[in-house]
Amino acid sequence: MSTQEALLGIRERFIEIEENTYGTPPAFTNARVPGNNINITPTFTQGFQEVLNNGTDSRTRNKLIAGPLGLSYNLDFFPTNWSMLKYVFDIDSETGSDPYTHNLSVGNTLKSFSSEWANRHSTDPFIYQLYGNVINKFTIDFNKASGEGRDGFVKCTTNIIAQDYSEETLEAGSFTVSGDPFQYRHSTVTLAGNEIIPINSGQLQFSQGMNPNDFRYANSGLDRTIGTPIVTNFRITGRFNLNLFGTTYSDLWKLATALTGSNTLVFEQSASNKITFTLTGVYVEAIPHSGTNIEGTNTGDFIFTASGVTVTAIDSIDNW
Repeated sequence: MSTQEALLGIRERFIEIEENTYGTPPAFTNARVPGNNINITPTFTQGFQEVLNNGTDSRTRNKLIAGPLGLSYNLDFFPTNWSMLKYVFDIDSETGSDPYTHNLSVGNTLKSFSSEWANRHSTDPFIYQLYGNVINKFTIDFNKASGEGRDGFVKCTTNIIAQDYSEETLEAGSFTVSGDPFQYRHSTVTLAGNEIIPINSGQLQFSQGMNPNDFRYANSGLDRTIGTPIVTNFRITGRFNLNLFGTTYSDLWKLATALTGSNTLVFEQSASNKITFTLTGVYVEAIPHSGTNIEGTNTGDFIFTASGVTVTAIDSIDNW
């Protein structure tokens, strides 16, 4: 007698490939794995419409009919490179020769991609291919580590909206990601021109402001799926949790104006594998003091918004 085979998260594979036309999958031959320790959290819904009564004498619902198809999911991973940002920003230029430099900025449209989420199993695999994927939110989190485990890796979390899906057999080929994931110790934060050392954790989030209901139409060609996504306000928010050694950060809050000087977040493994987020129009939203910690060091959440960002990444990938 043998044990029963289960669907194991550690055996899953997620790959993605840029689409030339929204919602139309290309060949997956050159698909990429976004990073390490990938987690998928789906929110797939059928949008059932209720038929309450067909003339019978009953207080129960008569039936449900499939309605608007909802295909959103969260994808989080530990990045070894930052190529997924091509689905968040415009690529202005890609230059150099290993290492290559990728310059990005906020654009007016988004690239879409097809993906495969494969739960491997010898006889009954769970494999979905999703088409017309766009990233609505992209969040970068990092926390200091004090010992063993996975807390010390930089984590990217994406909120993705897809148009359609199909159940397929496992895409043939070997797809892996190379290199080591970025860690908390690879980060450097500069605020108002000064490097900030005592950071416990941090977060930077980009939001495209999309609502699937804004691009769902009464159209027989689309059937239950959405139309081409519409991006609206691009918003940049962030947070750094800091140990407090004086009034430096509360003084920045008291200014009640945009910070002057350089404001950057850098993740750097080496000169040939790094990324720099340069923020403009940075405003401190809340006083960076979490209150009395009578047992230890007082800390503060430096919560901010920014009006603009440019991105420069350096890596060994010639074209994202």
